[in-house]
Amino acid sequence: MRIVDFSLRRRVTVSMAAVALLLFGTVAFTRLPLNLMPDLSYPSLTVETRLPGAAPGEVEALVTRPIEELVGIAGGVQRLGSVSRPGISQVTLEFGWGRDMDFAALDVRQKLDLAALPRSADRPVLLRFDPANDPVIRLYLSGGDSLYQLRYVAEELIKKDLESTEGVAAIKVHGGYEEEIQVRIEEGRLALLGLSVNEVNARLLAENLNQAGGSLYESEARYLVRARNEFRDLDDIRETVLLSHNGRNVTVDDVAEVIRTHRQREVITRFDGVEAVELAVYKEGDANTVKVARSVRTRLDSIAEELPENVEIASGTDQSRFIEASIREVLSNAFIGGIVAVLILLLFLKDLRTTLIIAISIPISVVATFFLMYRTGTTLNIMSLGGLALGVGMLVDSAIVVLEAIVKRREAGDDDTTAARKGASEVGHAVIASTLTTVAAFLPVVFLEGVAAQLFRDQALTVSFSLLAALAVSLTLIPMMVAVSGRKHADGGGHEIPTGGRFRRAGRFAFIAIPSFIVRILRTVFGGILKGLGLLTRPITAVFDRIMAAVTDLYPRLLRGALHHRALVLATAAVAFAGSIALVPSLGVDLIPPFAQGEFAFKVQLPEGTPLEVTDHFIASLSDLLEEDETVESFSSIAGGAGLSLAATGTEGENTARIQVRMNPGSGPLQEDAVIARLRSRLAETEGLHFDFERATFFSFRTPVEVEVYSDSLDELHDAATQVASALAGIPGLVDLRSSAEMGNPEVQVRFDREQLARLGLDLATVAATVRTKVQGDVATRFTEGDREIDIRVRVLDQSDAKVEDIHGLIIGHVDGRPIFLKSVAQIDLTEGPTEIRRIGQKRAAVVGGNLSGRDMGAVAEDVRARIKDLALPMGVSAALSGQEEELQSSFRSLALAMGLAIFLVYLVMASQFESFLHPFVIIFTLPLGAIGVILALAVTGHTINVVAIIGAVMLAGIVVNNAIVLVDAVNQRRRAGVELEEALTDAGLARLRPILMTSATTIFGLMPMALGFGEGAELRAPLAVTVIGGLAVATALTLIVIPVVYSLLAGGRIRQTADEPEMASGGPFRLMQVAVERIAPAAEISGTGSGTGSGAKI
Repeated sequence: MRIVDFSLRRRVTVSMAAVALLLFGTVAFTRLPLNLMPDLSYPSLTVETRLPGAAPGEVEALVTRPIEELVGIAGGVQRLGSVSRPGISQVTLEFGWGRDMDFAALDVRQKLDLAALPRSADRPVLLRFDPANDPVIRLYLSGGDSLYQLRYVAEELIKKDLESTEGVAAIKVHGGYEEEIQVRIEEGRLALLGLSVNEVNARLLAENLNQAGGSLYESEARYLVRARNEFRDLDDIRETVLLSHNGRNVTVDDVAEVIRTHRQREVITRFDGVEAVELAVYKEGDANTVKVARSVRTRLDSIAEELPENVEIASGTDQSRFIEASIREVLSNAFIGGIVAVLILLLFLKDLRTTLIIAISIPISVVATFFLMYRTGTTLNIMSLGGLALGVGMLVDSAIVVLEAIVKRREAGDDDTTAARKGASEVGHAVIASTLTTVAAFLPVVFLEGVAAQLFRDQALTVSFSLLAALAVSLTLIPMMVAVSGRKHADGGGHEIPTGGRFRRAGRFAFIAIPSFIVRILRTVFGGILKGLGLLTRPITAVFDRIMAAVTDLYPRLLRGALHHRALVLATAAVAFAGSIALVPSLGVDLIPPFAQGEFAFKVQLPEGTPLEVTDHFIASLSDLLEEDETVESFSSIAGGAGLSLAATGTEGENTARIQVRMNPGSGPLQEDAVIARLRSRLAETEGLHFDFERATFFSFRTPVEVEVYSDSLDELHDAATQVASALAGIPGLVDLRSSAEMGNPEVQVRFDREQLARLGLDLATVAATVRTKVQGDVATRFTEGDREIDIRVRVLDQSDAKVEDIHGLIIGHVDGRPIFLKSVAQIDLTEGPTEIRRIGQKRAAVVGGNLSGRDMGAVAEDVRARIKDLALPMGVSAALSGQEEELQSSFRSLALAMGLAIFLVYLVMASQFESFLHPFVIIFTLPLGAIGVILALAVTGHTINVVAIIGAVMLAGIVVNNAIVLVDAVNQRRRAGVELEEALTDAGLARLRPILMTSATTIFGLMPMALGFGEGAELRAPLAVTVIGGLAVATALTLIVIPVVYSLLAGGRIRQTADEPEMASGGPFRLMQVAVERIAPAAEISGTGSGTGSGAKI
């Protein structure tokens, strides 16, 4: 075989190639981005448009609908949704995976240029992220001289520096005091002078002037002329002349109070119970969470030196911490699994040198996989590293086969180089074909859709990469190492120092003699150490040998008994399979297994109208509960709807708040559940309070269970959503129910009398603008102080102590010198309006959603469907189940297709190799045997059926058949040699018992650390390992009994005892496990004689 010949002829080249591969792989590993999972977030764009002062209904009609009609036809849009809140419209477009978001953004921008929006609306802003997502990291400033200082440091120093960090999309500052200069008009005085608020605004703007006046030339000099009349202090504002009345100048100070204060507070933030200023860092939609968080922390180290001495900065919730810990755990699991696999090999082989030569394929293959992952853009995540951990136990198979063939040739009398060349060449085609067959089992990934495709792709790539790398190592490095390690020298191993020039002799001495002497010393030292370890582990090997001897002695008798009672064996297997299928409904169904993240939050909503200070006081009262808990590292709170997400506008209500808890690194799921239970219990004791449990949004999944209600009428939509929420309230396991169509946003509705306005000669638009200015205030101009600009706001009503009755007495104009009050031209009603209006697919909709607690998604979804079906909704109103359950159904359909295709591909390859349709059919019987183990393992460990577990089952289909392939091929060989059926089955089973147990044991024990589920993210990776371990363990045990029985029934008379019978080619792919270990393990041990005389490790 050419590649083998090359590796033996160019040994230095092969060694240097291996070193280069290790180097490049290590460098690639340091540059691979870290993610908790593959990219499960739908690529999305959000069009955000502000319409100040507009109610949700006006925002929907004037902004949301026109934008939806334009962007809804953009290419690749999978889902179109929108939310219209007071003063803001957000239209979110979700695209399919793989869509180029740069082109998508360009397409959307071109369509937005055609939008005809109201003049008062701001220009639409296109966001490359989902504003509803949580920030990747929250920073808190505390201490300082005042909340003014903290806000200044956060906005002017930290925010401006961090915003330039790569991957940071936005930084939102919450809390503290935002400085503002307020001009509080005394409306009575202003009315006596016949002035309006708009005139005061205009006068302030005109007086605060900084304008260029051109250039002036004198002789050879050129002067710039500037008109500088900016306000330098508050006295300049007070002395601004509004008009001249009776020969006297009327200034701002005559009609208003000018004070330097802060804006009305919309948010109050606390960290560990102390009021602080929060900086919420949001990442771009396609940015890596861990990389962004690291970059932010690096910038903070340099910023910390510039902070005032009494200002401290601390990190609150940090999504990257959990991700990094999870990746460390899975890497540790893979490392431990590799060591365990090597120890299992050593137990079977009892030859340290042989074991180490085989084991070297593991680290080289893994590091090479990192390089290939880097080149294909695959990230380090739970699924990709889980695939790597899964492959650890399979990486040694190719090396075992190649080394066994070399040992066989050496025993035949060939020297080491010849044995390496001939042995590796004999099985080279088999190794290549077998590896490609295993890799082909992952081809169905191209047909997957949804979450399953995103999860399975990374795993399929890493397993394929690792197996292909192990194949290359087994055909190049392994033969070369065997040839080099066994070389004999004429002088018994010493190196001759040839004569020659002085420099040549010195070079030989320095580069050959000294290294050889060092190697001999190290070899002697390590040899002594290993001999000592061999003596220490002798009791373990002795026990193992006795167990293997007992198994080897028992198996032939058990197999003969099964062959004599075939009906009983098959009936038992059928009952076991049926019983396992009966267990399936009790397992439960989930999309992604729930997992503890070390961080969680509760969103709290007090009764409508609750002031911000009261909301903050209630949240602060929970501090005592958390401060006393030693498992809590830190906690923070944010009161006020404006700070709950980047999408919030401040109109969600001062009655809304969130408390966020961060657990100590050493705490586990039980401690986290205990804190959650205590907080939930405390919140449940408060009457009129609603709360939702939340976790960090690592994936942009919707609520686990959502019911979308559609109707054109807001009243019908509200009533129907309330009806649906009431129906779902009694479903066990469904908690934190919330409807998006809730009414209760207090509104003061002003309905103008058009006829009265016309009689008075007043314009409706002007009057409405005057009302808005007096109530909300208007920023007339800005006061410049250094590099900062502070708003100068003119207002009539002070929102902190204003009452609804004050609106009636607002003066909205003058007629013949008489003031006109608002109540004389309008009807003023106090009512409630919708907090928001949602649209899905350009139709009005309400979303009733909830979280899960104590039950799986599948069971809750079935109850929800039943309740919806029994509802009597009005005509024109419809309801449908959506949320994660919709994605779950799509993923399960894709996985079912993948499973079917994987089985077909396995059968296809086996049929082509056996040149038979029947023998592959016999081997396919291992799949239901593996299914028994999968179901039992999930039931025993308490895992649900989820996407991760099913992916493990799909991969298992390409693994469990290998044992049956080896067994069936061995039986066929003996039948062709003229051996009777029963004797052929018994002899083949006994001969293949040891290699089957070895290869299965390396895979099973290599995955055991992952299955035990320790550390962060264990709940995500454990189902995969449990599925493979359970299926492979049970399938291995039953294959050794059931497959011979099935063979005797179906294919017992199909093998002709003639030499011309076509057999599997010597280079066929399934010779891989057939030849494994037979010659490495002494024949006496296989037959059970002398198996208890293990002598420990040897060199």
